[in-house]
Amino acid sequence: MKITDINQLHQFIEQFNFATLISHVNGKLNVSHIPVMLNRNENTHGMLAWHLAKQNPHARELDGSENALFIFHGPHAYVSPNWYKSSPSVPTWNYAVVHAYGNPKQASHEQLESDLSQMVMQHEGDSHYSIPDDYQRKLMDHIVGFRMEITKIEGIFKLGQNRSQEDQSGMLAGLQSHSAALAEFIQSTHKKHPNENK
Repeated sequence: MKITDINQLHQFIEQFNFATLISHVNGKLNVSHIPVMLNRNENTHGMLAWHLAKQNPHARELDGSENALFIFHGPHAYVSPNWYKSSPSVPTWNYAVVHAYGNPKQASHEQLESDLSQMVMQHEGDSHYSIPDDYQRKLMDHIVGFRMEITKIEGIFKLGQNRSQEDQSGMLAGLQSHSAALAEFIQSTHKKHPNENK
C-alpha cells in the first residue's frame, strides 16, 4: 500500500533514520549508509541533514546538481502461509520503506556544527552529553556536512492489509515468534492510522 500522509512518512524517517543514500553521477552509482536527521519544517516535504567522511566518494560528488535517493528501511520478514486462516495461500515478504528524493548540497561550516549538535542531542536524550569544542573542531576537519530539501517522498507499507481480519490476526501471531519488530510495527501502525490499513 502506498503511504502519502506526510506526518506518517516523517514519523517513519525519524524512527528508522539509518538510511541508504544512492546517487548516479557521471555514469557511476554510489551508495552510502548513514544516520540522517529530519527537519520537518523546512519546505513542503522536509529537509534531511547528514555528514560524510571526506574520503567518501559521495562527499566529492554531491554538489546540488545531481538528484539522489534516500531509502529508509523499516522492519521486514517472511510471512508463512501456515499463519493464515484462509487456504490456499502463498508465502510472501512483508516490509515498510520510505523513499525521499532531492538534490543534496554541501552544508556550511556553521550548519554542520549546528546539525552535529542537534543529532547528538536527538540520540543522547537526557544524558546531557556534548562534544568538547576542541575535539569537535578536530573531527570537523575530516567530515563534510550535507543538507537536502526533499522534493518527493513516498512510502510503501506491505503489511498484509489486503488480508481478512482472521488472516491478519494469524499473521501477527506467527510474527510474534519470528519477527517481533515487524509485528510491533504493524500493530502500532494500525493504532495510529487505522484508515490506512483497511
